[in-house]
Amino acid sequence: MERLKQLLSGINPNYIIDDNGFCFYENKKIAVAFFTKEESNSTVQPNRKHFSQLRDMYRAKGIRLIQIFDWQYERMYDKIHSLLTIAVGNPKRVYARQCEIKRIDNPEAKELNNKIHLQGHRNAHVTYGLFYNGELVQLMSFSKMKYNRNLKGNNEWEIIRGCPGSNNIVVGGCSKCFKHFIQDFNPDCIFSYCDTALFNGASYLAIGMKYAGNTGETKYWVLDEIDPYTGKQGYVIPRCPSKYRELLERSKGVTIWTPGSDRFVWTKEGYEYQGKGKEYL
Repeated sequence: MERLKQLLSGINPNYIIDDNGFCFYENKKIAVAFFTKEESNSTVQPNRKHFSQLRDMYRAKGIRLIQIFDWQYERMYDKIHSLLTIAVGNPKRVYARQCEIKRIDNPEAKELNNKIHLQGHRNAHVTYGLFYNGELVQLMSFSKMKYNRNLKGNNEWEIIRGCPGSNNIVVGGCSKCFKHFIQDFNPDCIFSYCDTALFNGASYLAIGMKYAGNTGETKYWVLDEIDPYTGKQGYVIPRCPSKYRELLERSKGVTIWTPGSDRFVWTKEGYEYQGKGKEYL
């Protein structure tokens, strides 16, 4: 937690420590928490819903809780710094009306995604980029996901990346990219996930998407091995059903359960979404 306090003090020192020991920005209604793999794994925290319950407790008070885990912090410090600067700092603001929008290819999107997005780049069928004074400051990528069980029709799409440039906010940027995609491709349905450990989905709601339930907790294995990124014991990796037995053995059964993702869906008027969470729409 001391590492997080040091980071936040350089971004915005105007926080207080709340009753749970988290850094709370009262004026922004945002709290930031930090957990180590030692205190968050299943040998210490056997309740797989613990971090989801923390999220829900803060949501009930109208507070966005950002939960950062040490393996993320150590591997992706610059990306975490950018995320927190946008959330609680004083990032540069750019307005979408000042930006040129155009389609970009995967190599051009890859540079920004790998610099900013916590999951890095992922090739997409269609990507829109916003350019301010010639610089790519935001992108939104869409793909037809035939392997996504939530998408049923031939003209249903998923937002697979939405990425602002480093330490900036493009006001109206998501809306501008989203509207251009709808205008150009006339989709029946657009689907996306939102990692609730880090985000609250407000940008999806703002562009007209609707909440479609939560996926349930996300499972990570804590392998009984040296982390190749940090050189420290305890290598945290995502679940992989095809390697279940292997990872069970390598981890000695130790897991971490993070809060999981919310689903968001947009549909064309008159079109009926048939994927998971349809009962929420």
